[in-house]
Amino acid sequence: MHSSSEKSRVFSVYLILTLIICAVFAQVHSFDFINYDDNAYVTENNHIITGLTLNNIAWAFKQTHFFMWHPITSISHMIDCQLFGLNAGCHHIVSLMFHIANTLLLFGILKKSTGRLWPSAFAAALFALHPLNVESIVWIAERKSVLSGFFWMLTLAVYIRYTKNPRPVNYLLVVFVFSLALMAKPVTVTLPFVLLLLDYWPLNRIQIENNQQVFRLAAEKIPLFLLSAIVCIITIAAQSSGDVIASNKDLPFIVRFENALVSYIAYIGKMIYPSNLSVFYPHPGFTLPLWKPIASFTVLAVVSAVVLYFGRCRPYLIAGWFWYLGTLVPVIGLVQAGVQAMADRYAYIPLIGLFIIIAWEMTELLQHWKYHRIVLGISSVTVILILSVCTWFQTSHWRSSQTLFEHILKVSPGNYIAYNCLGSAYIGQNRLDEAIDLLQRSLQIKPNYALAYHNLAIAYNKLNLPEQAIYACKQAIKLHPKNPWAYYTLGISYDKLGQYSEAIEAYKQAVTIEPYYADAYYNLGLAYAKLGRYQEAILAYEQAIKIKPDDADAYCNLASAFGQLGQFQNEIEVCKKALRINPNLAEAYFNLGAALGQLGRYAEAIETCKQAIKIKPDYTEAYYNLGAALMLAGNRDGALEQYKILQGLDPNTAEKLRSLIKN
Repeated sequence: MHSSSEKSRVFSVYLILTLIICAVFAQVHSFDFINYDDNAYVTENNHIITGLTLNNIAWAFKQTHFFMWHPITSISHMIDCQLFGLNAGCHHIVSLMFHIANTLLLFGILKKSTGRLWPSAFAAALFALHPLNVESIVWIAERKSVLSGFFWMLTLAVYIRYTKNPRPVNYLLVVFVFSLALMAKPVTVTLPFVLLLLDYWPLNRIQIENNQQVFRLAAEKIPLFLLSAIVCIITIAAQSSGDVIASNKDLPFIVRFENALVSYIAYIGKMIYPSNLSVFYPHPGFTLPLWKPIASFTVLAVVSAVVLYFGRCRPYLIAGWFWYLGTLVPVIGLVQAGVQAMADRYAYIPLIGLFIIIAWEMTELLQHWKYHRIVLGISSVTVILILSVCTWFQTSHWRSSQTLFEHILKVSPGNYIAYNCLGSAYIGQNRLDEAIDLLQRSLQIKPNYALAYHNLAIAYNKLNLPEQAIYACKQAIKLHPKNPWAYYTLGISYDKLGQYSEAIEAYKQAVTIEPYYADAYYNLGLAYAKLGRYQEAILAYEQAIKIKPDDADAYCNLASAFGQLGQFQNEIEVCKKALRINPNLAEAYFNLGAALGQLGRYAEAIETCKQAIKIKPDYTEAYYNLGAALMLAGNRDGALEQYKILQGLDPNTAEKLRSLIKN
């Protein structure tokens, strides 16, 4: 009966945790993608949006993705696109499911290894509902956090199983699952260190005084440490190739070390009082007051000394504190990747150590109170309710790019990335004057911000100001020469001015930097076609189609190029492929009709032209071709009827048809 009651309580905890997470985060099903990294990770990445194919899987393992090597995360995005396309709500729900799984696994691991129900449940609830974890859960580009967290938890679970039954097959399972964690996000390199902490508490496999035992258990994890070292090398190489860690040259180690000390304390502060959370915290650089790193170092040293002193009788203090310190090392900024001082997403795994301390220390402090169960219950429910409300509101800010970055500018008015991203969101809404104002503010704060220049160029192009767009693109390229998107926008700007040769060179640069840039190949084909270089246009369109096989417009333009070269049979075949992809593509019917007419198949040409007009009733060229086909088929009255319709649509085209009929 006791066992049955215990199982019932455990099941209740699983159920309650699941329900409360769903209640707090259910709103994400209606959220959009965010214009900050979601495009590079998903919406504008052809390897991702084309779904789960052998070529895409090979790319995930062979190439870096946004200057990081995390093939398992890339594949998870591919699976989402395969199943849901670009339905952002479904992508969000998948990330939420991983977070639910992580929470339940954390509870199960703590309960199994310690035998303690309440502190295990409370630590898991803190992890599940803390506002600092919202970024990792609801930002699609941060799928790598919740996915690597899933494999992190699984590694802990199979490791505990291995310690109970140390067979080689169980150890190999630990190595395999840990490998998946590393391939989901490289920051999991610290996991072998955490396993040593678990050996100390709660598994009691290690005594600090027993050096021989410590060395034996450390040696046991050598294969795991070797895997971590390999992934560290791959990550540094990947980020160096993308200039991601270039800021290390600008920031001396002492500056990075000072910021790291302050960040350790800042994460704790945001855990205690999670206010003014932001997707980006600018690095202070050389402006950090000296007293802050000194005070931070003092606090960390004192807390560490206290933890070590009391840890002999309360070993969870040592395990939890050094879990926090150790797992933050890869992202604390000693090696600077990017220009942020810290990031909420970096705390997803590290804060578990502090949550363990809070849960077990509360139990320890209150266990001798007369009504400790009531006090624990009331205090736990109160904390969980407060966190749930705060997390619900924090989550709601992520509904769209506009809501997110408008909120960030309220809590962080000088945030140049927020100005840029909000400006980009306004461009999507055609609020172009407001967008330009925001982008210029971003550049006032950060004059060498290449992305703001690029977005400024997009806005100028939409306002049909290509000269200003060209200047902005060149500034973006000067600051970031390896940005294919800036070259692509530069090509569009030249195209608007009719400078097709310059546009071609810009598009070529884009595809040289990013060989899988389908849109750049497509526009390259258009530019070649405008210069009458149809054979080169065909090669560009074919490359675009190879990368993006479901692009009906590319097929349609490829067909047109074949037609210009007199290859009408090829034009017909390609038009049919376009129509299989998009049966409502009027231009494909038009091209098909033109090719059929050139081959003397007038009856078929008439039907396809009619289909084009049915889809697009104001399609003047289709009316002309229909009239021509009717005339050539001997139906002069039908041709005259098309002439009358064209008079109301386009008198010039109508006169051309009239001349054809008259002759």
